[in-house]
Amino acid sequence: MVTCEEYRGPAGSGAPGAQPFSVAVARSALLAMDFHAHLSQHEVIGMLGGTFDAAARSMRCAYSLRCSFALKWSVLVHRAAGQHL
Repeated sequence: MVTCEEYRGPAGSGAPGAQPFSVAVARSALLAMDFHAHLSQHEVIGMLGGTFDAAARSMRCAYSLRCSFALKWSVLVHRAAGQHL
């Protein structure tokens, strides 16, 4: 288990003890995650996708995929890049 830490200062500000980056999650991704979590009777596993802006120190989650679809998507992306899993 990871020990929870208390962050100080605005997210992504670079201040000592501040969260290293800010996180924004699209409503459609939140809705998909919420449905998946409430309708599943088993462990909930999935993959999140989005963008990271190092200069702005921000991460935006735009997509959420349930596990079975996430695995298929990951294989397709690696194949398109010429990589094999």
